[in-house]
Amino acid sequence: QVLADLYGQALTRANLHDRARTFHESLGRSKFMAFSNLHQAYYKRDADDRSKWLRFVRDDFERCEGSCAELEKPSMQFCAQSCSEEIDLLKAQISLEELALTKKWPNGPHRFAGLSLVKTLTKLIAAGEIVEADNLHTKLKLSGRRYWRIKVRALADAKNWTELNTMATHLTSPVGYELVVDAFLKHGQIELAKPFVAKVKGYEQQAEYYEKMGLHAEARAARAQRQERSGAGKLLQNFLRFP
Repeated sequence: QVLADLYGQALTRANLHDRARTFHESLGRSKFMAFSNLHQAYYKRDADDRSKWLRFVRDDFERCEGSCAELEKPSMQFCAQSCSEEIDLLKAQISLEELALTKKWPNGPHRFAGLSLVKTLTKLIAAGEIVEADNLHTKLKLSGRRYWRIKVRALADAKNWTELNTMATHLTSPVGYELVVDAFLKHGQIELAKPFVAKVKGYEQQAEYYEKMGLHAEARAARAQRQERSGAGKLLQNFLRFP
């Protein structure tokens, strides 16, 4: 068993994927054969070839799930699901490349195939294709919380202040407004950051942001509100303690 593992690993490190797959198949090691196929899939430069191999690998993992030990089933399910998600991403990336060519997006040609989902979204946002990024996030079922973080950072890096300000103003942040304020302040956009400080939870955090902006009167007001709320809370606790 140990020698077989070491030999299989040596073949994989040497990029001898066909030999590794044949070796594992001859020993009936279906799980290792699936991982060898997975390595080979990611060595395929052509997106269509990679998609085809990923479908093979997904099928391998699904077969493994049916025959492996109970403890390994969740792992095989995860691998099969990851392959399906990668296939969907590649399909979407190829469509985006075709769309960019058809609509003659500026600064082309645009290449997306092989990028991670995060890098694909970031690249779309940087290119000003916000609608396409929103559609991709929905299509691939990326969580709203994660997409908000990606979008805020990408818009800030692209210095698309109008879009970032519009998004933060008209949409409710699922992760709070600290990220928005930090993004504006990082790039010196104090006036744009200011309206969102009041939406930050925690008066002390608000005060710290105001101090960074040089707005000392606002910082004092935020701390005064914190003390006022704290005093009211203590009074209520004392009242409830003594019926």
